[in-house]
Amino acid sequence: MVNVALEESAGVLEYETSILKQQTCVKFAPNKINEKAIMDNIQKRTGYNNLYVQTSSDE
Repeated sequence: MVNVALEESAGVLEYETSILKQQTCVKFAPNKINEKAIMDNIQKRTGYNNLYVQTSSDE
């Protein structure tokens, strides 16, 4: 369901979900979408409330 929410989010460029780690790494276009909008889309689609953002400087 997380992947579906991301697929439906304009501005998400790519993502990788790990069920084992219970996390998803998302690359997005900041001029089209931001972290809050991504988390809101995931929450609306899945009902998950324990979402958080961890930024990475890896490029």
